Amino acid sequence: MSGHTPADYRRLRRSLVLRMALVSVIPLLVVSAANSWLFFRLNRELVVEQHALSLRHQRESIEQFLGAREAELRAITERYTLEELRGGELERIFRVIRQQPEVLSDIGVIDAGGDHVQYVGPFDLAGRNYRDAPWFAEVVERGVYVSDVFLGYRGVPHFVIAVAHRKPGDFWILRATVSADYFERLVNASRSGRTGETFMVNEHGLYQTKGAHGRLLEPSGMVGLAPHDGTRVSEQDIGGTGYLVTTSWLTRPRWMLVYRQQLGDVFAPLVNASLLGGGIWLLGAMGALVLAVAVARRQIRHIRRADLEK
Repeated sequence: MSGHTPADYRRLRRSLVLRMALVSVIPLLVVSAANSWLFFRLNRELVVEQHALSLRHQRESIEQFLGAREAELRAITERYTLEELRGGELERIFRVIRQQPEVLSDIGVIDAGGDHVQYVGPFDLAGRNYRDAPWFAEVVERGVYVSDVFLGYRGVPHFVIAVAHRKPGDFWILRATVSADYFERLVNASRSGRTGETFMVNEHGLYQTKGAHGRLLEPSGMVGLAPHDGTRVSEQDIGGTGYLVTTSWLTRPRWMLVYRQQLGDVFAPLVNASLLGGGIWLLGAMGALVLAVAVARRQIRHIRRADLEK
C-alpha cells in the first residue's frame, strides 16, 4: 500500500467506520425495534384486559347491590301483611334499614289500584296514584321492577325498586327509592388516571349517573347502544379526542356501564417506556459509533505504520 496519500487513508477510515457501525448498529436497531413493538403490543393487550376485568367486577358489584335491595324488599313482603305495614311496621322497618349507610331514601306500599296507601320518607307522596305509571304496569306483569332514573312527583332524579306481593285476593306492591348519592358513589368507585370516568346510560343513551361531560338524564352521545353480552372494549373518537371505551350491560335494569379514558392517558406509561427504550438504543448506537471511530483510527495507524516500514 506504499504511495497512498492522506486522502486515501481518510477514505479508508471512513469506510471502516461505516462498516463497523453498520455491523453493530443495525442488529441493535432491529432487536430494539422488535422488542419495543412486542413490549407495546403485549402491554397494550394487558391494559385493555385490565380495563375489561375491572369493569366486569364493577358490573358484578352493582348487580349484587341491586339484587340485595330486591331481596331485602321481597323478604319484607313475605314476612309482613299489608295490614301490619299500614299499622306502623313499615316505619319500624325503615328505621332499621336506615341504621345502615343511607342506601334507601324512602319506602312505600301501593295497593292493587295504584294508590300509595303507606309511605315513609321525606316527601309528601301518601295518597298518590300510580295506576298509569309505566313502572306500575311492569311490576304487575313481572312481579319485580327496577326503573330508569326519572323525576316523578319529587321533581328530582331518582330510581325505584318495586316488588309485588301476589297471592289469591291479596295483591300489593312494596316500593323503595335508592339514594342517588349512594348509587353514584358505588358506580364511581372504579377509576384511574387523570381522565378515567365511570358512568351509566340507559338504552336511549341518557345518563343514569353523572358523567364528566353531562348531567343526569341528558343525552350522553354514546354510540353502539345495542345490548351485547360480556364486556366490550373499543377505541372511539369523541369530540376530536381518542378514548378507550369499555362497556358492559346490566341484566336488570338494562343499563350500560361505561368506563371511558383518553387514549393518551391510558397508554402514557407504555409510551414513556418506549421512549426510554429508544433513548437507551440511541445511547447504545452512539457508543457503538464512538467505538467504531476509535477502532478505525487504530487500524489506520497500524496500516500507515506498515506502509512506512515497507
